Amino acid sequence: MKAIFTLIAVLLSLQGVLLTSDGAYAQEEYLCLRVLTDDVAFYSTPSDKEENILFYLIKSYYLLGERYDDTFYSVTYQDKSTGYVKLNGYVKVTDVCESATEQPLYPSIAITPLGKNVLISEEPYTLSTHVLAVYQGDMMYAYGKYPTENGIYWYVCKRNNLGYVKQDEIVLPEIPLHPDPLPSESPPDDSTPPTDSGGEIADALPALDTKMQVALVIAILIPTMFLVWMLFKPQKKGEDRQQHSRYYQ
Repeated sequence: MKAIFTLIAVLLSLQGVLLTSDGAYAQEEYLCLRVLTDDVAFYSTPSDKEENILFYLIKSYYLLGERYDDTFYSVTYQDKSTGYVKLNGYVKVTDVCESATEQPLYPSIAITPLGKNVLISEEPYTLSTHVLAVYQGDMMYAYGKYPTENGIYWYVCKRNNLGYVKQDEIVLPEIPLHPDPLPSESPPDDSTPPTDSGGEIADALPALDTKMQVALVIAILIPTMFLVWMLFKPQKKGEDRQQHSRYYQ
């Protein structure tokens, strides 16, 4: 009997730990957001004014973020492991879609000066203040482009220096689409036969993660074990003697 109560206590403690850790994980989890078009702006502040646009993101790739308000996601883009500086900014809710991936999230765009050197500027125009000179053979990393009336600029980083370089002054590699296929833009075919309704319901149900499955099993197992113990618990010696005496009477 003591062993049964000990097992129940252990299972209850395990369930509490699982649920607590699952809740903490959910709080730290970020949304995976996908860029589906070429005109998705990365903003420095949660305002869609033109002067707040840092650059336009690369189509088909991803960002990590969370809902900031009804209009914007607060997002992060790129990371230090690939030579970039991680950026914090904002994208409009209507410009991206929530979508998970098992592939790397971000593009890696390494660029070099076309001539002897190129100047990184604070703003995307010719007379802007220069941040850094990058010489032929040195590598920079590009985040996205910024089109202007005077040509296309790219927002880049060189070590911890951020700024703009003009496209016709750099060697820009071909940028492939993300390995994940883009959603089909063609309208659905109305002639497709209806699928089994049971399958649709099953597909609509959210998949439970491993922690929640274990917690659910434990929640079912505890009352079941208690009922089994109540049904088959050993009787006391006094009760045995009374039943014995009744039998011989």
